[in-house]
Amino acid sequence: MANEPPHHTYREITDNPSDNLGCAWFASGCLFIIAVPFVLLTILAFVFDWQIIRWVFLSLSALFILLALVERLSFCKLPNKLNEIVNRPSPRLSEAQRAKDFLGFDFGDDFKLKTTGSHDYAEILLDFKENGFDLLKNFCEDSMALYNRIDGEDEITITEVKKHLVIDEGCDFIGKPPITKSGYTKIESYYAPQLSKDGNLWITSMLGLEVDYECRTLKMSWTGW
Repeated sequence: MANEPPHHTYREITDNPSDNLGCAWFASGCLFIIAVPFVLLTILAFVFDWQIIRWVFLSLSALFILLALVERLSFCKLPNKLNEIVNRPSPRLSEAQRAKDFLGFDFGDDFKLKTTGSHDYAEILLDFKENGFDLLKNFCEDSMALYNRIDGEDEITITEVKKHLVIDEGCDFIGKPPITKSGYTKIESYYAPQLSKDGNLWITSMLGLEVDYECRTLKMSWTGW
């Protein structure tokens, strides 16, 4: 995707149920690997006739191997478990639904979706095919620019809609103008009134959505402080 921010590791979310079994295979594989040194120690303990400790090693080996087998078989052999996974809602469409709800528009399901995040940041990035992007672009182009502030006792909410993307905020101090490009931006920011002084608002969290017309992508992020 052309507008992936640097220093982020993205993971693609798909509709294929078999992709959701990857964690089970990985976990069972790790358990088998952990069991290997205990198996070797068990063999050594019996060879050198280590009394009590050989039974400890044998028990640990058997435990890790049993857990690995249970993990592998429970996801890959039991029909009920596989049917349960198949019948779950699409992970890709479930993630994208957040963007649809925030945007207030159903842009269909013809896209690839990646996700990334950290302890205080989460992001989804949707990459549209050329034909599937037109509906979303038309909606964004027809939307009106907006600035709306709602002051509450416990929270101040500011919603902004811009008819462009901001690449660089610029700097009034040195006379550097902002740099923008063709696109659509919606930001919803939340502030704590009790922490805001002298007109400076103290932000606590923010939802941001950007549609890049050139790259045919939609990016939505959640940030908290």
